[in-house]
Amino acid sequence: MPIPNPPSGKLHIFDSYVTWLASSKLTFALEGDYVIQRLLPSSAPLHTSVVCGYARYQLTPRVAIAARTEYLSDRGGLFTGTTQAIKENTFTFEQKLADGFLVRAELRRDASNHPYFLTDTLGALKKEQNTATLGLIWWFGGQGGSLVALVRCGAASSSPRPVRMTRTEFRTDWSNQPFFEKKNQQNGATTQPTVLLGVIAYLSPKK
Repeated sequence: MPIPNPPSGKLHIFDSYVTWLASSKLTFALEGDYVIQRLLPSSAPLHTSVVCGYARYQLTPRVAIAARTEYLSDRGGLFTGTTQAIKENTFTFEQKLADGFLVRAELRRDASNHPYFLTDTLGALKKEQNTATLGLIWWFGGQGGSLVALVRCGAASSSPRPVRMTRTEFRTDWSNQPFFEKKNQQNGATTQPTVLLGVIAYLSPKK
């Protein structure tokens, strides 16, 4: 059934990024996005701008650390549902335990200029949220490409009650040239199927 009086506005997305390999161990990246949307041609525009900075350092062949900082200005609530500015900082530690097996730990802090994040009190919001995440990633190759199993668990200090969520994703990437790693094939493969299996838990501390 067709939608009566469907929205006829437009969504414009401008995305750009730059990556700098400072050395064989150190990588920097900078990304900027600008999004503008009108639900109808006569509607007031909603503006969202994002700036992100990344840095990653390979301490040893098996250990790496990384940091990310991000600023999001959401004028009109296009992405977050309310007009606000959000900043986040994330620190990551990852260790390759074996070929194809990686453990990754992250500490993240989000902060807004308005109360936005949930608390242990129903109806009460606060301006910041701290999150800890532990991820286990396992790759193993096959004739069709690579299979990735991802298990993650985390704790967010602002969740009002324990929440558990499972996530399954199926993805296939194609290239017009051999690009993806393939076991026992030096030139690689033109396709790579991926399956992501996720288990995420958010636990709020007791008062």
